[in-house]
Amino acid sequence: MRETEHRVLSNHDEKPQRLKAVNFAWASVGLEGFELSNVEEEHARAYVEGDFTLDEFIKRSIAST
Repeated sequence: MRETEHRVLSNHDEKPQRLKAVNFAWASVGLEGFELSNVEEEHARAYVEGDFTLDEFIKRSIAST
């Protein structure tokens, strides 16, 4: 992320919640027999780091399929 860009996390408490949600979703996807692509994994990492909102994460995930 560039220095001029901003993060969308409103506070540091959101990162653990985002990580927990992503890990839960990852496990659910795996239990269904699917695997995430490298692009989807990068989107998940960026979402956890606060690079974009949940809406942006969903839009990017839909666009990559």
